[in-house]
Amino acid sequence: MRLPSYLLSLILVAATAANADSGVESQSLATLTGQANHLLGLGQFGDAARRYSEAIEQSPSDYVLYYKRATAYYSMNRFSNALEDFETVLRLTDGSFSRALLMKANILAREGDWAEAKKLTKQYTKKSGTTDKDVQDLLFSITEGEVATKKAQQAAKANKYDECIEQSTNALTTASHATWLRELRVECAIANGDLEQAIGDLTRLTHLTKPTADRFLRIANMSYFLLPAPNPQPIQTVKQCLHFDPDSKPCRVAHRSLKAIEKDFVKLEDFERTSAWASLIRFVVGPGGIESDEGFAARFDTLLTSSTIPLNLPESVNPRHRSPRRLQIYGTACKAYVKSNQVLKAEKWCEETLRIDDKNLDGLIARGEKKLKDEEWEDAVRAFEAAFEASGRSNQEVRASLHIAQLLQTAIHSPHHLI
Repeated sequence: MRLPSYLLSLILVAATAANADSGVESQSLATLTGQANHLLGLGQFGDAARRYSEAIEQSPSDYVLYYKRATAYYSMNRFSNALEDFETVLRLTDGSFSRALLMKANILAREGDWAEAKKLTKQYTKKSGTTDKDVQDLLFSITEGEVATKKAQQAAKANKYDECIEQSTNALTTASHATWLRELRVECAIANGDLEQAIGDLTRLTHLTKPTADRFLRIANMSYFLLPAPNPQPIQTVKQCLHFDPDSKPCRVAHRSLKAIEKDFVKLEDFERTSAWASLIRFVVGPGGIESDEGFAARFDTLLTSSTIPLNLPESVNPRHRSPRRLQIYGTACKAYVKSNQVLKAEKWCEETLRIDDKNLDGLIARGEKKLKDEEWEDAVRAFEAAFEASGRSNQEVRASLHIAQLLQTAIHSPHHLI
């Protein structure tokens, strides 16, 4: 992380104060402090913090050492550690080291504690007697963030999810580490159907807070079942969960289930690639093409339900109608039946496909063929017109079927049509 110029200048001022205010008790302390300062200047903040800690053990009343270590922590986004050190600085100096107030204000603004951040910034201005541009910018950011937060909360209560997302995003520009604000954006994004945004924020939260198996599983299941495939994130997230908690039974079960279902998708794609339609139908539907719990579709639907119920999705997000992987299963089954000229058996699979994707080519073709069979000419024309559009107006077979449907529709309205 690159420090803002005004924060860097505060560190340099603090370094001068160290020479003036704190005596060097031993060569070892001087060496440690010199090494720490050098590492801090190089941006090696973790090593710098460790050296300052060693120096503090020798000189526990040197407030500048705490200030510099706090700055190293701040640079690594270890804000709780930084706040603790800034508090120590203020205690050791009876509140006279005003720069610690400004650094605390910066951290609290990043955490979305607007009221306290504003109060500390004003205290700093009063103590230091300065109102430079950087401080004014901080106060402006705090005010803007506070207003945006209130608007986001009000929008969430009013079910105005677009506005909630927009305003929470504005607030997070300053409050990048406000976990509660990011969680608000997650809930609004899910309610709005923006699952990519929600998963992005949930992933960020695993870095901002102590990870939990529940959060890892929420990310994995939402991204696997509700985002387009292929997507490496679900398996990677479950592996992170197992790394975090090797004994987690839910994570082990999820890892095993996702790996098994991925193998089934490989089989499905192989059948489709080789045009093995009969084998594909048996695999998806069940042995002998008779629908059963052994079919891939039934097994997937069972896993989809058990994996998404804990997500507490709103009614507007129906997993069965939002899952790209489910669309792949039903869509290929629909295609297999169409290619096999089994129009009647195709209906269930193709209509379900169209519920998920109303522009699915094979689903529309099957609907058109079924309407022709039922002598519903107008509906057949509509279906084939939609299919022709879905093909980019390039599929000549669909065009021919559309022409036939149009001829039959015209014939039925002809005065020469015999009843």
